Amino acid sequence: MNSQKNITEKDKKHYNTAGGKWGIFWFVLLSFFVFLLIANAKYQWWYKQQVKDPEKVIEWVQKEEELFRELLATEMPKNFMADYPYIEYFREETQKHGLSLPLVLALTRVLSNFRPEYEIDGKVGLMRVAWPLLSENISLDSRKNLRDPGLNIAAACSVLAELMAKNPEVIILPVLRYLHQNSDYVTFEGNEKDRRTIDRIREEIKSILKKPYKATVDSPIAEFPTQPLSTRFIKSFVEHPDIFLEIEKRKGVYIVLLITESEEERDSQLQKIQELTGFSFNNIINTAETDG
Repeated sequence: MNSQKNITEKDKKHYNTAGGKWGIFWFVLLSFFVFLLIANAKYQWWYKQQVKDPEKVIEWVQKEEELFRELLATEMPKNFMADYPYIEYFREETQKHGLSLPLVLALTRVLSNFRPEYEIDGKVGLMRVAWPLLSENISLDSRKNLRDPGLNIAAACSVLAELMAKNPEVIILPVLRYLHQNSDYVTFEGNEKDRRTIDRIREEIKSILKKPYKATVDSPIAEFPTQPLSTRFIKSFVEHPDIFLEIEKRKGVYIVLLITESEEERDSQLQKIQELTGFSFNNIINTAETDG
């Protein structure tokens, strides 16, 4: 009788333990599905926020489209061409794909300032080509090949030409989609970064058509261990479009570069940034990293 009682108690303990394990399993599974539902709801809300005012988006795109078309209809002074880095590659690939040379040069100036070693956010080289390549017309063995100026320009022009072919009547949308090569969705409304980039490309086209190429002064002003920290730092200057900041990955850290046309302008911009932040440049990095 005692033996039967002991077995019964042992069985109860076994079943209680097994039931507890299954209870934990179903709780975790249910929690996971609840998490997915919440995440999907948040995504849907975010998506609607991005396109909450489609008329405003269309108005902005149409305005930029007119400005770009007017600029690109202007003939580029031939004597200016020889001054641009890798101009032979640019001329060959733009002619091959039927692209505007001033547009491609301006895009390159804004994206990398003609630095072939540039790499950020999974995009590499002169024209920030995403890897893996979106174009089926270019075959490269490794992303390292994108550091080669000729191969990078060829790949970038192929991608841009394919995007242009999908939207042959417009300019802005293909350019925006090129900027978001590794993304399935291009945001417009509320995306101040895209608007600033388009503004800079437009201003660079104006510069290309007015004066010969002049190398800019790229001054490293801060470094961060992660990209989100460097992006956060740059976003703090979004209301100051005259301050051009870029991020470049070097040896595992993210460098913030101040882009200016001269050392005098650089000194002036540095002083302005210090006044806006309230910190000297010796303290900017530490402050940005430790700020909660």
